[in-house]
Amino acid sequence: MKPTLAIKRFVFVCITLSPGLAFAERLSMTPDFLDYFSVNPPRTTLPSAPERELLERYKPRFFAAEGQTLFIDFYRDYIANGRLYDKHGALISEDVSPETLNKFTYNPDVCFFYDGDGDTSRQVAYGRVDYDNVGLEDAKTWTFLTYNLTFAYSGLPVGMPGWKSIMLNLLGDTRHWRSPDQYVSATIALNDQQRPIAITLQQHDYLTTYILNRDLELPEDGRIRLDIAKSSNELYPHSPSEQRRRAATALTPDDAEYLIYGADRPFLGGMDVTHGQIEIEYTLTALPPDDAFYQFKGELGESHMLWNRDAPSGADYSTAPALKPKSIAMAAGYRREDDQDYLQLLQDWRDSGYGKLPDHVKTAFMRRFTEDLPAP
Repeated sequence: MKPTLAIKRFVFVCITLSPGLAFAERLSMTPDFLDYFSVNPPRTTLPSAPERELLERYKPRFFAAEGQTLFIDFYRDYIANGRLYDKHGALISEDVSPETLNKFTYNPDVCFFYDGDGDTSRQVAYGRVDYDNVGLEDAKTWTFLTYNLTFAYSGLPVGMPGWKSIMLNLLGDTRHWRSPDQYVSATIALNDQQRPIAITLQQHDYLTTYILNRDLELPEDGRIRLDIAKSSNELYPHSPSEQRRRAATALTPDDAEYLIYGADRPFLGGMDVTHGQIEIEYTLTALPPDDAFYQFKGELGESHMLWNRDAPSGADYSTAPALKPKSIAMAAGYRREDDQDYLQLLQDWRDSGYGKLPDHVKTAFMRRFTEDLPAP
């Protein structure tokens, strides 16, 4: 799962209801999330024909190492291979269809248990289109194309110190740390001329934004190349050779300092390893944004009585409510190589209690991003 949500998880109290079935205060039911979606209800319709054309035109190309575990179809490969329970442990269904899951989209006291093995011969990505205003005084409406991948399991970064891996493996399988992982995503921002300008990648519990043709190449065909990290499934810019990339847990000043400078590695921090050896062919499909894939408020996997191993809700709960607007997520994920100003902005957010972004923080994030955009 993915910014400051990890901090809140740490203080949630889990109540064991039956062996292997645990419920916590769901992040999906926290006041900030409830407030956000009451003001910004999800769209109920599929992308239009022009929106589908944009999603197809700019869909990323994904690469992985040979033999690496790949993404799957959320409904046909994951949901079809499991059981649905209520909070008392009573079986709701052992033949879960998309229709069944969607009946319980807004019930936080429902839990899904996966019985499959993660193997599949088909790869599917889910695409959606959103719109938001970018800029300050002269804000323009931009188009945001988001592509979500689903993995049956996600693990911790493979590049962790040996002693730490041994200790964590005593607490759980570090390659199957959480199930499922449908928060893996890439969001491509098209400006008001519908030209690709930036891409924001969900990496663990934080976001990273790259300005195209400056931080990351935009190929002539418009399809950005991305690598899938081993174990953690996170997305990074493509390289045909093996790469080690710093990975942290959340969007805190301390974790961001590690990401930028490599200092004071956080406890669950490490190195994500990518090796873009082979390209993964996949099918792009779409669901209404109010579908359970995005909005499910219960647990989509088995929770464990251990911080940072709770099961995820729908994909819309992948980042803090304050960062839900696409423009804010893009701007807040933008970091420079030597960026003390960015660390101070995160510190100001932390000092405010990690609720709504203070106005000066939100303005500074947007200004920093827009000032670094190349001239039209």
